[in-house]
Amino acid sequence: MPLELESTQGLISTSESAGLGISFASLVESTRYAKNRSEIMRRIEETKSHKEKTSLDLDRLCDKFSVEIHTMAEAIGSEWTEELSKQVVSFSNAAIQLIKEKVEVQTKKQLEEYLSLAEMEKAKSVKGLEAFLSTSPLRLLDRVVAVRLLEGAYYASARLQCYGEIGYEFLLDSSSSNLFSKELRLSEYMKSEIKIPVRMGKSWMKKDPVFDYVRLDQYILTSAEATASTLITSYSDPGGDSKIKVVYSRREGSNPFLTVEYAEKALNVNVTSNPALSSRLDVETISNNMERVWLGINDLEQHKTALVKLTFRQKDILQNLDDNEFFDECWTALAPRIAGAIKKSPIGSNAGLGSDRIEERAVRERLKLLGRQGENILRTIGLASN
Repeated sequence: MPLELESTQGLISTSESAGLGISFASLVESTRYAKNRSEIMRRIEETKSHKEKTSLDLDRLCDKFSVEIHTMAEAIGSEWTEELSKQVVSFSNAAIQLIKEKVEVQTKKQLEEYLSLAEMEKAKSVKGLEAFLSTSPLRLLDRVVAVRLLEGAYYASARLQCYGEIGYEFLLDSSSSNLFSKELRLSEYMKSEIKIPVRMGKSWMKKDPVFDYVRLDQYILTSAEATASTLITSYSDPGGDSKIKVVYSRREGSNPFLTVEYAEKALNVNVTSNPALSSRLDVETISNNMERVWLGINDLEQHKTALVKLTFRQKDILQNLDDNEFFDECWTALAPRIAGAIKKSPIGSNAGLGSDRIEERAVRERLKLLGRQGENILRTIGLASN
């Protein structure tokens, strides 16, 4: 049955920066190797079943010997039948056990070879998925890039949720970042201080309130999480127990919003909701530095290192790579762009797979690798099988 193109036409990203040729070739490779792995896993199950059947047949063979001997009791004589049966069964059991051991060794070796091949096919399929998803080929519902300080280094990841109930997560290389290659203190990137008013009191010498400040620029960034419109950052005092949380959000066409919270032991202060404190808050400087952190986090997404999670309808895809519906969903999503790219390419052009224009011949050649599944994909794209 051909894939249903109409069901998920809106799945594809409109980003022109995504390399369609890379997306197509990578998805072909991943689909192909996942298919190979499924075939190997089928052989593994067949080999296990064959071994079990062989073991049962050998056990039955020994029983058959005993039955055959007892049918000849009249000819042999009842006094010798039991003795003969014991001798034959004893020798048979020894010979059968030897064969069973040989079958066990041979099966174990064959299974190890199959499992090794399956792991290689799985690794190649996952690499194909990494290359496919790194081009952001699917239309996004939500995107979160997060960093977290662990043992002096930042663990960074990007979590993406797409239409079609597809979600995935990439690890990111924080060591390649100017901001996150080491513990981040804002004081390293600016000359001025960032003072946060955290409490106020009265001096016996003055009627005016006196404010206590802490310096945000001296705190260490412990975590940050960025979505399309919001950045949430947490900072800790390297010499104490106090923490600062800064939430910065902005949407196109509206003014940014800033929330600053301070906590130490029994004290919890929402600085921005306290008029006396918020009036002394340097909102512009803090906002500028949040923009710097936000840009740094967004840049991290260009440094993907490994695909660590992939789900489809809440099912783990990376574990077995055996969900054909997942690959069908990806092909259905990619099909409209492939069809459009082929139409843009002049007949006889040499577009190949290196741009957003693709030669029809190149598409056909690659999809031949998928056999009947490739023929279904051709029909989804709108190309008749040759």
